[in-house]
Amino acid sequence: RADGFGRRLLQGMPCTRADPFANPTIHGKPVLDPQGRVPVLHLSHIELSDCGEWLYFMPLFGPTLRRVPIAVLKANNLTNLDIEAQVQDVASVPAIAGLHRNGHGCMILVAATENAILLLDENGQISTITRDRRLSFPNEGSLSRDGFFYFPNSMAYLLGRPCESFKVAI
Repeated sequence: RADGFGRRLLQGMPCTRADPFANPTIHGKPVLDPQGRVPVLHLSHIELSDCGEWLYFMPLFGPTLRRVPIAVLKANNLTNLDIEAQVQDVASVPAIAGLHRNGHGCMILVAATENAILLLDENGQISTITRDRRLSFPNEGSLSRDGFFYFPNSMAYLLGRPCESFKVAI
């Protein structure tokens, strides 16, 4: 807000927490931090809906994409428990490293462990835009006015290649 007012919402609530049993893999190898553990990234992805009425969110390794009405987030008289009661599960999804609206009511999912870019439609159905073995942890991207989705192949070095970026028609 312009007056500088801010507050933390849903902090520590179960709907924002990473799945402690997640075991993501890329090309058959587990995704581990330098200490040999699965990285824990709680609320990692957020995105507004095209209509501006919903806030979508999830941890890095899923497995559930959720949403909450923006109107609920703006209501200053609600507690975190009240807000969490309004959170909806949208879809079970693979581990993603990017969540983007496409301007037509759908969400682009950058599927980090699936070598894929996916599309989640308004009914919660997932389809594949592209899947390619050359992809290794595709990451946050950007939808351009030219109709392409541009994204980095953040772990290309695991495949013995330099830093790469790809584009795919949406």
